[in-house]
Amino acid sequence: PPTLAMQAWQWLLDADALVQSRGAAAGLLLVGLVALCAGTADRIVMRHSPALDGQRGAPARGLQRPGLWPLGCLAGLYGLVLVLLAVGSVSGVWPFPDLLPTLWSLDAWQTVAGSSATLATTFWLALASSAVALAWSVAWLETAPGHWDRLARPLLYASLVLPGVLWVVGLYRLGLGLRLEATATGLWLAHTLMVLPYVLLSLSPAYQGFDPRHAQVCASLGHGRWTLLWRVKWPLLRQSLAASLAVGFAVSGAQYLPPPFLGA
Repeated sequence: PPTLAMQAWQWLLDADALVQSRGAAAGLLLVGLVALCAGTADRIVMRHSPALDGQRGAPARGLQRPGLWPLGCLAGLYGLVLVLLAVGSVSGVWPFPDLLPTLWSLDAWQTVAGSSATLATTFWLALASSAVALAWSVAWLETAPGHWDRLARPLLYASLVLPGVLWVVGLYRLGLGLRLEATATGLWLAHTLMVLPYVLLSLSPAYQGFDPRHAQVCASLGHGRWTLLWRVKWPLLRQSLAASLAVGFAVSGAQYLPPPFLGA
């Protein structure tokens, strides 16, 4: 049987309005399950987290920083996944429970080589959406008042919690109203909206943790805000900016719902 998310997807694609409403109800059930799991995980973390001492946010005395073995385990897991993906890309017939494929094939790589137009579309779409999302995130973090940021964050992160099926169906109806369906502009806007929360989430800690004393020193030397940004702040944050751009690029490349809906 299909998973609940796949079943909701099939119901939402049905021509019968009653079946579509069943899919919407299944999507709302997914939202509730995600909220329940998140709340349970939060309670577990809070119950088992070490106590804090008198200083706000300071860890309890005697608490040791984690060693390198968790990072080693994580790197080993990622390495194993990469090996399995590499083997799977050249495997043909691989019946259970054989340890290795019984037939090796390069058909998957030949398909990739013959899909240059698709790869080019994926590349420019990911680059354009991640670049715009990064520029918007930087502008937001630079100019938005604190109370605006607190109010807007839940809305910006809604796409991280809502099932992708419901989110894209809403975008599709919006695109129909704006006559942006089956256009590159509509697809780019949809990808940008999908990418934006991830870019903002990955950039915020480093950007908001920037030492304000750099700005004070820059101002004391008679330089304005743009000089601070171009010659001090952004160069110091270039690794975080590049990492956020890479996250947005990866998220855009992994999207499989906006193209059939908005891009047709």
